[in-house]
Amino acid sequence: MRIIFSRKGFDSSSGGKPSPIRGGCPISLPIPASRNSRTTYGDLGLGELVHGVTKGKYGPKDLCHADPYFANGQCAFGQTGSAQGHLTKRGVGCGDVFLFFGLFTEEDSAERHHRIFGYMVVDDVIPLGSNPNSRDAPSFAPDHPHFIGARDRNNTIYIGPGTTCTAASPKLRLTQAEGPLGTWAVPEWLAEHGLTYHHKDWRWPAPGTLLSVARGQEFICDIGDDPVPRAWVDDILAEIGGDRPAMPADDEVIIAMLRQPRRDDPTEQRNDPFWEFGSFGITGCHGSNLLNPKKAHELEGKRIAFAQGGPGGIKLVYVTPPVSVKYHAGRVELNWSPADMPLTYESAPTLIDNMGYTDFPALLDEIGDVARTTPVGQFGSKFRSRRKPLPMPLGRQILAAFLSANVDGRECARQYTDCLPYLPPRIDVDRTKTYRTLSHLAGGFALPMRPTRRCRGRDQEGTVPHQRIWSPYRPTVAFIGTVAVGLAIIEMSEHVTLRYVDGTYVRETQLTARRGRYDYPHSWTTTRDLPSGRMRIVAYSPYGSVTWSKQWDETKPESLRGQVKPIVEAVEQAAVDLVPMIAEAERQAEIRHQEWLAQQERWRREEDRRSVEKSIAESTSELRQVIEQWADTMRIERFLAGVEQRAELLPQSDKLDVLERLALAREFLGSQDPLDFFKRWKTPDERYIPQYSGAGS
Repeated sequence: MRIIFSRKGFDSSSGGKPSPIRGGCPISLPIPASRNSRTTYGDLGLGELVHGVTKGKYGPKDLCHADPYFANGQCAFGQTGSAQGHLTKRGVGCGDVFLFFGLFTEEDSAERHHRIFGYMVVDDVIPLGSNPNSRDAPSFAPDHPHFIGARDRNNTIYIGPGTTCTAASPKLRLTQAEGPLGTWAVPEWLAEHGLTYHHKDWRWPAPGTLLSVARGQEFICDIGDDPVPRAWVDDILAEIGGDRPAMPADDEVIIAMLRQPRRDDPTEQRNDPFWEFGSFGITGCHGSNLLNPKKAHELEGKRIAFAQGGPGGIKLVYVTPPVSVKYHAGRVELNWSPADMPLTYESAPTLIDNMGYTDFPALLDEIGDVARTTPVGQFGSKFRSRRKPLPMPLGRQILAAFLSANVDGRECARQYTDCLPYLPPRIDVDRTKTYRTLSHLAGGFALPMRPTRRCRGRDQEGTVPHQRIWSPYRPTVAFIGTVAVGLAIIEMSEHVTLRYVDGTYVRETQLTARRGRYDYPHSWTTTRDLPSGRMRIVAYSPYGSVTWSKQWDETKPESLRGQVKPIVEAVEQAAVDLVPMIAEAERQAEIRHQEWLAQQERWRREEDRRSVEKSIAESTSELRQVIEQWADTMRIERFLAGVEQRAELLPQSDKLDVLERLALAREFLGSQDPLDFFKRWKTPDERYIPQYSGAGS
């Protein structure tokens, strides 16, 4: 195992100021960016803060290099150039830990010091190369800067669980208390194991003291299997994570597929797992594959990740603690504790959908070799009857995402139907009775006296839950296979003539049936649109890039009842017709995206060329000024030397007066050494480093 102390954020050279501590929380400010970024300080909610810290030099609209990028308990960190070469040479990879540190100022004393502000445990290392594709960026970091623009050939992204601290803990401070900035207080074992770029003995003047180098990004310590530094790492990660749940690194995770409710079965309840009681399998489900009694012992101590299928793809609704296996007559039950409610289907992380989207990029490698036509089909074939645990990096990633989702406030189910993609035909309204009955029939095993549940941001326990079936602001969408078709029912209006009679407007047709139109003195007519009482069904494409709709109108009230079958057939046919339209829209969108990327590249090259030309012109102009200053300085120096020589010929009293005035003149003029002017001159490459070969040539 390796620990990487990784320097990130504002400092005296990048940003010009230390990052601040506000309300006791260190806030690492990403360094400014002039290219290869689509993220502004305003996008990160740091606009006003960075404006205040830099006294207006940077603000909400300025681009920044948002790296490392933290979201939903995950971290994506990119590196390139010599720093990445150093990481590669030292073998940094899966299981290693990045400790991100930076320059901060104390909130009260404004003392500058180095401190750790975040971490990442590496789960995946992905070489991106010099021309990365932004579409390959992880879903939680879609605008990561290392997926944007041209880079070095060794451009690489590291992905894994990670987060930032919420408090300026003394344990995370590196600079010694009241000590110089570069004098660090470190554990004594660090000198024994060694730290790259810190090999010289004088950098370790005393046990637990390190004189850190002033520059450099990645400092690596290989601790191997030494339990002492590993315990220190665990302590630091716990200090950073606060009350975020720890992720056991060695727990194995197994996928359990949960089917969708059968709409054509009036007895269907789809009530297993019994989340409230920490139970799965009591109904006899999965008995021929995952919960086969002959092999169920293999599940002992494993974690089960429940994958719920639905129209929105396959979602990760729950990951159990390590389970125990209980054998009943002819069936197997898995139990876990504590028993918590799962996430709702809508809010759960996506394992895979039919567009190929996933919150877990490493999952694509697992299902990529399955011979099915859709990603969901590939996932189902891979995991429907699989008992083998996931690869450890992917298992840790899935477990970390679920634990983070719970902590970060994703919606937790209040009743078992909330984690389903839609309501089953029959709802189990007394799950305690159901579970007690099933448990008794299976062998009379004890039932917990009171089920437990956890809901964040909900009403207090004991309130009556409500069914969340539909509300007016939610669109109605029918799925024909994987194709969505929007449906709307509206009441049509009609243009009618109204007559003003006795202070109100009445339809003209109602009046003429009873009396003549001239029988109403002081009356007049107007026209308005009024509800007709007839309905219209509209089927439409819910895809923003595809324009399609079809409608059916009632010619008289309730006449649509007889059109239900042809409407259903038309909607099913529409789904078939929409497939090539959606594919073409996606193709056109990709063409537009590539054109946009090409235009951005042309703009970057043009800006690079202008910057190179500007640096050459400015360097040439400054050099000419240095030459002119040199000539002027030499002329002044010759004049002063001549005055000094002539003063030697004057009487003593006059000589002292002239020499005194000569000293005042030299003091007034300041340094006249021509080398001082020449040293301040900058070459074109010192002013601007070209980003493209041949720029400005």
